[in-house]
Amino acid sequence: METKFLQVTMMYAREWEEAAQALLADSDTLGTQTLDPTTIAQYEAQHPDWELADGDALRADLHRAVEKAADEAWQADDVVQLVFFSDDDMGRQAIERLERQCYEQYGGEIRILQEKQVDNSHWEEEWKKTYHPLSLGNTMEIVPSWMQPTDTTRLPIFIEPGMAFGTGSHETTTLCLEALERLPLEGKNGLDLGTGSGILAIYMKKRGMDNVLATDISEDALRSARENAKRNQVDITFRESDLLKNVDGKFHVVVSNILAGPLLRLLPDLPTVLYPGACVVLSGLLATQQESIRNALEQAGFLVSKQTILGEWACLESAWPAEAGSDANGITR
Repeated sequence: METKFLQVTMMYAREWEEAAQALLADSDTLGTQTLDPTTIAQYEAQHPDWELADGDALRADLHRAVEKAADEAWQADDVVQLVFFSDDDMGRQAIERLERQCYEQYGGEIRILQEKQVDNSHWEEEWKKTYHPLSLGNTMEIVPSWMQPTDTTRLPIFIEPGMAFGTGSHETTTLCLEALERLPLEGKNGLDLGTGSGILAIYMKKRGMDNVLATDISEDALRSARENAKRNQVDITFRESDLLKNVDGKFHVVVSNILAGPLLRLLPDLPTVLYPGACVVLSGLLATQQESIRNALEQAGFLVSKQTILGEWACLESAWPAEAGSDANGITR
């Protein structure tokens, strides 16, 4: 894998961003990295692979990178963009064309500040330094896959950060794990609908479940979940499925950390895969959506036992009536 590149640092006011991107679209770059407060905030909000990371440290590193790359006074509205080219004659020619276009077409509005060779051979080790184990609930510790547990009294769950959604500290993942922590799981069958990184399925299996089925609509997520299961040395069945499409059998515990819309589509058919008295944990919904989901649960015949809110997110815990085929009011269905 190539680790040495030529790097050009560009700076421009945000109003020139569209023009800058048009230039870069035709400049034979290997890639770019944008450094500015708005982009940093958007990235942090949209990428759950930061969940186990020290966010403050990452932001501080990025701000230091901005100041170092710009090598001049940096205004809050300025965008600093690192542009990478191959370290060869073709790369150097591409840089010359870009510099000429910036000068001829935009004068001083889009500026080329510096050009240098960079060596990223140690990037992975630097990236890993920002992560740390995370204690959850009363009994769990989520551990980045390359680290060792720090608390031997807790059950470790080894996860590769950034592989798929669900590394533990996002509110919905935390709510689901803490709900599962309260349930008796040993010897039972579990279903994780929308498994993401596999963390919920892995926890259920490590708590002694006989069988765990984990599904996801994304093959990429399933690939990540399988790798995480191997890291934890647990045997889980993974299957590509849109909700219950490819699900068979019955389960004592079902957990689904997806979104409110798919949850509403799921509920009418969910009883078909439940044992009498089965427990259902649902999250991925905003706190403002919990009442509509609760109403839908109750209309479908579930008994809602607990509602929990963490930040902007909510989790609902419910049970299917112990008498098979009866709804919350004891009416046979």
